[in-house]
Amino acid sequence: MKRKLYVITIAFCLNLIYLAGPAFSSSIPLAEKGVLDASSWDFVSAGPLNLDGQWEFYWNKLYYPDDFSSGGVSQRTGYIDAPGYWDGYMVNGKDLTGLGYATFYLKIKNLPPNKLIAFDLPLMHTAYRLWANGELIATNGVVGTSKATSEPQFLPKTPVLKQMATEVDLVLQISNFHHNNGGIWQTLKIGLEEDISAMDQMRTGIELFILGAILIMALYHFALFALRRKEPSPMFFGLFCLDVAFRISIHGVTFFSVIFPNASWEVLVKLDYFTLYFGLSFFCAFIQSLFPAEFKRIVLNIIVGISALFVIFTIVMPATVFTAYLVLFQAVMVLTSLYTLAVLIWSSVKKREGARVVLIGCFLIIIAQVNDILYNHEVIHTAEIIGFGLFFMIFLQSYVLSAKFSKAFDMVEELSVGLDRMVKERTAAIKDLLDNTGQGFFSFARDYKVQPFTSKATDDFFGKPIEDENALELMYPNGYEDKEKLLNLIFEDAGNLGLVEGILPSEVTRDDHIYKVDYHWIESRQNVEGRIMIVMTDITTQRKLERQLKADEEKNQMIVKIAVDRHGFIDFLNEVNMCLDKIKEILSGSASDMSIKELFRYFHTIKGGMSSYFFYKVADKAHDIENLLESVRTDSALPTEDLLKSVDKETDQLKEELKKTLRDLDQIIPKQLIEAGFQPYFRISESKISRLEAILENEMRTNPALAGAIKGLRRQPIRNIMKKFASDAEGLAVNLGKKVNITLEGEDTEIVHNSFKPMLSSLIHIVRNCVDHGIEEPETRLAAHKPEVGTLDIKVEADDKELKINISDDGAGIDADAIKSIALEKGLIGTTQVESMTESELVKLIFTPGFSTNEIVTDLSGRGVGMDAVAEEVAKLRGSIDVLSTPGVGTQFLITVPNA
Repeated sequence: MKRKLYVITIAFCLNLIYLAGPAFSSSIPLAEKGVLDASSWDFVSAGPLNLDGQWEFYWNKLYYPDDFSSGGVSQRTGYIDAPGYWDGYMVNGKDLTGLGYATFYLKIKNLPPNKLIAFDLPLMHTAYRLWANGELIATNGVVGTSKATSEPQFLPKTPVLKQMATEVDLVLQISNFHHNNGGIWQTLKIGLEEDISAMDQMRTGIELFILGAILIMALYHFALFALRRKEPSPMFFGLFCLDVAFRISIHGVTFFSVIFPNASWEVLVKLDYFTLYFGLSFFCAFIQSLFPAEFKRIVLNIIVGISALFVIFTIVMPATVFTAYLVLFQAVMVLTSLYTLAVLIWSSVKKREGARVVLIGCFLIIIAQVNDILYNHEVIHTAEIIGFGLFFMIFLQSYVLSAKFSKAFDMVEELSVGLDRMVKERTAAIKDLLDNTGQGFFSFARDYKVQPFTSKATDDFFGKPIEDENALELMYPNGYEDKEKLLNLIFEDAGNLGLVEGILPSEVTRDDHIYKVDYHWIESRQNVEGRIMIVMTDITTQRKLERQLKADEEKNQMIVKIAVDRHGFIDFLNEVNMCLDKIKEILSGSASDMSIKELFRYFHTIKGGMSSYFFYKVADKAHDIENLLESVRTDSALPTEDLLKSVDKETDQLKEELKKTLRDLDQIIPKQLIEAGFQPYFRISESKISRLEAILENEMRTNPALAGAIKGLRRQPIRNIMKKFASDAEGLAVNLGKKVNITLEGEDTEIVHNSFKPMLSSLIHIVRNCVDHGIEEPETRLAAHKPEVGTLDIKVEADDKELKINISDDGAGIDADAIKSIALEKGLIGTTQVESMTESELVKLIFTPGFSTNEIVTDLSGRGVGMDAVAEEVAKLRGSIDVLSTPGVGTQFLITVPNA
């Protein structure tokens, strides 16, 4: 328990640090002389921006947006920091009071383009109007130049600017003739509409959650007090929870203002202050009721008396007066908190029950109080967290009271519960155990009617309550007479299950479920006759897993067998296909001339071979066909037409099952190896091909067909190289945080790899450059109205004369002017020469040795030895490279080399 309390305390403190973070951050843009530059702020990743800093300030002036646009604004009073009251701001050598009216102006520059902007407007004292780019987006109360012409209101808002603009001019009118402090009390925020909306919903959701939780705790403790009036602590704690909930409804989510929109602002402020006065009294009364020896009664009376005086003072005085004296009551709260801490520490030393838990709760609420006092006096700019502090504290106090009452109830139960109650509890406990085992339990006597006290799972298994139902009809609906005879033996022999052990079904199937059935004999006692208890366990999932494990095991055995004996597997597939061809040939003949024994032998060969390679489904199909042929094979009778049709149909199914099994292995065993089983196939080493070429050298010079056939032995698909390009490109895209879709075309193109190996290896530089330099980051592509996912296409085609490779992307393209500048800067080409070059020639400078667009050498590029390697290898093969590039559209590399 101690560890949990420490975790709660640490979590609360970390939450406070997180909230305080913005108050001490130096990286957040601040307004300077009425201008806030948001260019350095990323609204997508960082969220809404605080409109803190210097706003233009016009005292005792109510200017409108047209006044600023037409130049009708007189000399400004100065600049004022926001958030902050205008109290104490010096005008004409005198400090302002909280009463008056003013206009604030702020220009916000460099907002995200094409985005809807919204504002988070907190409470401002005590009425305001806000324009953004001339559009009135929010009002609170009525702004006026006197108390008679103004009207306060207490309601936060999150308006949206309907225009999409990168600059916003804010004109804010504020008047205050009802509160001791005037001006922008809390931080205004600007952000993307969806972020502001989400932030407002999250804030409202959290506060409503806290409000609901605290109300439930209040009702719970009132109920505890109603059950035991001699213990006053639940009543005081319930009143404290109710007080906190009421304060949150006024001061947090302003739930009270939403329900009563016409409620007087003055009344709302008075109610807000009452919650502080009453809350302190209720909390102290709660602590005193828990630890009366340590918390002196006279101290409680003094605290209650001071709170009562403040209540009376607040009732009779207007808000402009009583709000100025809040600091005095806050001082009383601080002194009371220190005294309460001392009481709790002393109670903990004396090991009073629950003292340590209450101490931790008070520590959390004191941290929240100190934060809110500093926040309300503008020392820090975090947020009001009294709600969180109260929630944590109330949770801990609830634990103390619950533990206390739980212990009391336990003592009462132990003293008052009689033997009958204990029996019932034990019966209920046993039933709970039965219900939560997931097994079906029921019993029946000689009449086979299900007796009372079945488990919940039993009803679930059968889909209905089964009490008084016939047990055998339930379990064996398709003929139960033989089971009844066996069970009668048990009842006659007083429960000797050994008589029928192994004969009764151990499993039953019902509604696609498989149940394991166990039989137990319950001895007779007193007037209760002997019974049979049935225990049913749903083993459907277990059986499915067993079947899956068996299938996986067979597949693994199959893979291992094939991997160890690849050549044997190829020969085996050829033999199977030969057998199937022979079978089809026999079946196409007449029945009178048909050799059933030969047909049977082919299927038997297929079955044996398939079993040896663990192709069990195919082997089972061959076995089924053997069963069809068995009667005519042994009796030497002629097969009927229906039999031959069935054998032909089953043979087709066998072939399909074989193909399906081989397709399932496609991801593990090379496709060429699988396909080899359906065509004549031999593995020839390169040394044998070379020796054959040497022997036939003279004939090959005079016989082009022979030369082509020998060369064809060396040709292999280019598939593996292309897949390696795709794999490297995918890995690089992941490392760079890009999204790329790679397509391959011409994977089955066959070439003689030896002569092309260096050139093909060098092409990886083009592939990597397409991903690294060509395809843009997802954000850049979206901003350019391109799909978030880039495309890289690799296409290979070949004929007897040429091998063509096409690598293209839909990225940013190549900027010829940038290529020219880099080439001149690096001294790779002269000024005179570059002026006469075409755009196509400039683009091809990327193949110049030492050319690189990267100034810094990384593990990807920057040394200038990639693209020139491609050009060199292509040149060695007397080939050519063409580059087609359009800035913003993409780049295409066309490599053509002789296929000699």
